[in-house]
Amino acid sequence: MKRIVCVVFLVAVLCFAAGTFAAAEGGEDFRLHSYVQGTLVYDAVFLDPHTGPGYRYIVTDCSAKEGETVRILTKAWDAFGNTWVLCEAGGKRVYLLLSDGKTTFIRADLSSVPAEPAEQQSSWQCMPYETPEMRFGPGWEFPGTGWEMRRDDASWVVLMNGDWALVEQTNAYDEYGEQNPYYIRGWVPFDELIY
Repeated sequence: MKRIVCVVFLVAVLCFAAGTFAAAEGGEDFRLHSYVQGTLVYDAVFLDPHTGPGYRYIVTDCSAKEGETVRILTKAWDAFGNTWVLCEAGGKRVYLLLSDGKTTFIRADLSSVPAEPAEQQSSWQCMPYETPEMRFGPGWEFPGTGWEMRRDDASWVVLMNGDWALVEQTNAYDEYGEQNPYYIRGWVPFDELIY
């Protein structure tokens, strides 16, 4: 009897572990739990702050200076093989260029930093109930990006942090209703999204 109980328990543990791994790999439940610290080698303006990990995303600003310590939450790679990190710096969460393959711009140990799924367009496709303004972080204390989501554009949940989702949208609209051809990422409350 003990042997049967042990086998059933072991199978249950393995199934749970496999499900957890599959969810993390596919991006369906990629939640942020911690961070590591990194030190900027240059001012953030030279590290190409963008709303996503690569040059296809909207350029943004970040006031972090050389020698400043930033929180690093995730790592990702663009189509050119450059390494980007999602950082919290200067009261915002932005993607900074960590390395272009030759030079490292942020000193940090990334061994415990989770890598974002390579395929962002996972099964978590979503759209907003209304047209919420995206924010620079998961909370009302973070500033707005000046861009809002629209229901008729493709959007995907990339990351989760508490009750907030980091959403990627293929087109974004500024406060004047102007559309931008670049991709954008921003944080919106999870309960403002439809799946």
